[in-house]
Amino acid sequence: MRIKDDMIFMELDTHEKYEKLLFQLRKMSNYVQLIQIDGYDNKDPHILIADQTLEKTDMGETRAWLGTTRRGKASFQHRYRITDKSFFDYLMQFENFFNLEGTVNKISLKSFGTDDIAFFDKDQCPLFYTVTHEGLAFVHPDVLRVDVSFREKTFPSY
Repeated sequence: MRIKDDMIFMELDTHEKYEKLLFQLRKMSNYVQLIQIDGYDNKDPHILIADQTLEKTDMGETRAWLGTTRRGKASFQHRYRITDKSFFDYLMQFENFFNLEGTVNKISLKSFGTDDIAFFDKDQCPLFYTVTHEGLAFVHPDVLRVDVSFREKTFPSY
């Protein structure tokens, strides 16, 4: 069984790493969590797409989630069961969860934006999560161990 303490820092410094990561997460994930850092926003495109393609299992204010605690104003979490893998097609439209500047993860509104995202397996153990406002990403080593192959560098459709 995977445990949270097994997570390691992942430098997402290329679009190819982002593609490979999403390919693996698509195969291994059963749940996804989105955190709106600045509180609830009913126009957030990530939430709108997730609400259309996934099964919402929980939502509400939070001050603590993977990798982060917050004082003051609460953030807003949305947790989903992945019932439709098309959510990963949506994520593939982004260059990365971060702006790719040099070899360091940097936040950018051109990429995924300011929401944190986390993926969990069937036992709800974390596979991957971001602390986007700090440009940090963490992954479970099992995600990196699985062989990834691409046909002509395209993302497979299911």
